Amino acid sequence: GIIGIMLMQYTYFAAIKFGSAASVTVITYVYPAMVICWTSFAHRKIPPAGEVIAVILAIVGVFLLVTEGDPSKLSVSIECLILSVASGACFAFASIYPKRLFALFDPYFLTAIGMFIGGIATFPFLPDLNWFEFFKPDVIFYTLWIIFIGTTIAFIFFNAGLKYLSPEIASVSATIEPVASVVISYFVFGTTFGSIALIGIFLVILAIISPVLIHK
Repeated sequence: GIIGIMLMQYTYFAAIKFGSAASVTVITYVYPAMVICWTSFAHRKIPPAGEVIAVILAIVGVFLLVTEGDPSKLSVSIECLILSVASGACFAFASIYPKRLFALFDPYFLTAIGMFIGGIATFPFLPDLNWFEFFKPDVIFYTLWIIFIGTTIAFIFFNAGLKYLSPEIASVSATIEPVASVVISYFVFGTTFGSIALIGIFLVILAIISPVLIHK
């Protein structure tokens, strides 16, 4: 609830504050490489060739995205980069840890309890805000959209799929997110990327699906 939901969402939103939603989503999606590295370390085994290639592609892809091929500069702020990677690490945790709980809890129940615990854990850190601002119609509308579409339904579907799939395969099934983020950001916010950054985005997406493609 705290690491896999609250901190993952907080670092994701905080990263978007310092950068674009598309860049943050793509960087966050190095998490399958983190899952692969952790699984290999935990089981004391060398990962298959497809998974090694996935890790390499993810690292190179993010490097190209955040530097545009020039190591002397960053195309995103350092705050955005750090928070995005942190969100990816929390996402990796959320992909690995729930598997051991599915023998005891239904995915829907687990999602509800996780969100409840994560929400409660957030309150001590809330600043002294003007709560009346929250009740503006447009604020309520966009907040409910984030809660139900971007969080609740997304986590329910992901956990329901994770019950039947391995963390690696579940990660592949979520490949649509960075693709959708880049496309929607272009049409809605006018976000564009240079050719080198687009190659980096492509490599990250390829990293997500390469273990399954090579395994087949």
